[in-house]
Amino acid sequence: MFDHLSPSLPSRAPSWRSCGIALACAAALAACDALDLASETAAVGGLSTYDVGVDYHATGADFSASPFLTQYDTPSVRQTVLAQLQGMADHGATVISTRIWFVTSPGGADYGEHWRAHFPMSAQEQANLRAYAQDVASIVGSGGNRLRLDVTTLWLGDADYQLGNPATGLGWGNLSAADFTSRIQATVDSVVTAVTGVTRPDGVQVVDTIYFDGEVMIGAKPNQEWFLSTHYPGFVARVNQGGFTPSLYFNAAASQAEVLDNGFVDSTYPILNQHRSMYWIYRSLRFMHDHGLPLPPRIDFSLYPTSTGASYGQLIGRVLDDADATLPSLGAPQLYGAAETFYYLDNTAREALGHAFGAAAAANSRLRRVTFWTAPDGGGNGVNAAYPFEVEDFFPPGSGGGNLVTAIACESSGGGRYSCTGDISGGNPPYAATWQGVSNTSVDPGYVHNLGYAVGSCAINKRGTVSFTVSDAAGNVAAVQGGFQCTRFAN
Repeated sequence: MFDHLSPSLPSRAPSWRSCGIALACAAALAACDALDLASETAAVGGLSTYDVGVDYHATGADFSASPFLTQYDTPSVRQTVLAQLQGMADHGATVISTRIWFVTSPGGADYGEHWRAHFPMSAQEQANLRAYAQDVASIVGSGGNRLRLDVTTLWLGDADYQLGNPATGLGWGNLSAADFTSRIQATVDSVVTAVTGVTRPDGVQVVDTIYFDGEVMIGAKPNQEWFLSTHYPGFVARVNQGGFTPSLYFNAAASQAEVLDNGFVDSTYPILNQHRSMYWIYRSLRFMHDHGLPLPPRIDFSLYPTSTGASYGQLIGRVLDDADATLPSLGAPQLYGAAETFYYLDNTAREALGHAFGAAAAANSRLRRVTFWTAPDGGGNGVNAAYPFEVEDFFPPGSGGGNLVTAIACESSGGGRYSCTGDISGGNPPYAATWQGVSNTSVDPGYVHNLGYAVGSCAINKRGTVSFTVSDAAGNVAAVQGGFQCTRFAN
């Protein structure tokens, strides 16, 4: 996330993150003459009360060039996002969480850093957000799953309420409190207007929750008390008017030393004794409670567990137990979401963390969702995570290795011949596979039961379709079809 003191992209140190990023990704590729890609997920061990998704803000790892929302009116950017959204949905994502960083006054430059939106939001950015929401609404995963979209507004640069103070000026531009508040209200209105009335084909509004700020930490961030007291009631009213859920998300203290500190004593709030992971969350909710600010209907927070020996499951479970032991005293619900967590590039580390979240959700329905951070620093400080994502690593373990996922790519070889490659992930090895011609194709006999490759014949100048069906040791089945244009000559 972004440190409020830096005019460019700061590092994302786990204990001092000031913003958030999110939205899911995938592949909805337009059919081309010679090559089509498709994928399908067959859900196993799924929970109706648990959502998994992506904090999605950029199409690549370069967080200056690849953030997409401010340049969504560029056709190639939009097509890339559509493809990535489809791919994420095909891997089982059910929610995309996207942050918008409001930074630059009207007419100001972004210095080539496309994460910087205008403050207040420009008309083009508002149109881009609406188009993006419409694209999220259009996606259907290969398993029949549809996406919901969460939007978070974040405030940096000229919008940084932590710089200066209301009496003398706020943000880089030293805005008066009145001007600052007027811009906040205009920006919130633009965001809500942009997504109002955008529904999925099943009639459900695609946007679920709009967060006014991320990683709220009352007592740690200058002017945050003023910022929330002055603006949050109006935000709640406007978001409710649009039919969405207004919220904030918080920040758990999640290092092993903090989570397992059984000797912790809080002299201000004794209810926090032995519950150090809730240090900032309780203080923030306590401020809201004491000042008559409405509490969110689900308590979401960044949860970046770092271990020096304890399992991720132990740390996540303890954080949730700490929440249960403290937050209901404020009237908060015992429903939680991880609005940010690591997406490790190392498969073993990522699966260990993801499966721990999934197991926690399977064990107790209090954990309702997890969305993992991508760029910047989603894989740890200085490590940006970019599409594609193994969303299924965060599913409940079920009978084994998460959802069984297959993918296929087919192309014409010329002369009425074609080849296809198949990919398998998740599930419970060993696998068994079957290739079958569906339309205008046949599969050569020696490849019918090949795990990863098939060749065969096709009708020239016609569109061919081939199916790839995989089963695993637990009896899970995933099937996908690939299409291509059969050509007389090789491509």
